[in-house]
Amino acid sequence: MPKRLLCFILLAIVLGACSQQETGQSTTDNIDLEEVETTLHEQNLELKEVDLPASNAFSQKLNEVSPKVYSLEDMTLAIYIFESVDERKEGMEAFEEMNASASLESYKTYTIQNALVFYVEGKKEINSKLGEALNDLK
Repeated sequence: MPKRLLCFILLAIVLGACSQQETGQSTTDNIDLEEVETTLHEQNLELKEVDLPASNAFSQKLNEVSPKVYSLEDMTLAIYIFESVDERKEGMEAFEEMNASASLESYKTYTIQNALVFYVEGKKEINSKLGEALNDLK
């Protein structure tokens, strides 16, 4: 009887561990700011760091995460790197709530794993290159 109980407990532990691995968000899939910057540079997109006022919709903190803000062809590019996909989703919800009544410039939103990117739309060529570069990260 003790052997059976021991086998049952070991089986439950192994199955529980496997189940957690399958459903949990893997941190190895997360990307970091350097990966985003490198990918954009590889597409010959020149980023210039800028400081926007805290009141600007694209420079505000989202769930305690501050963006890295750049100028890309004189248009705003804001990159938020969250700890997880779930936090990124919450950050997007916070952005939408904070700016629900605001009249914002036309912009595109890109979500790649744990990253949230906003780009105030510029030239079609730049929009296309940016979209391709960010899709390469998926």
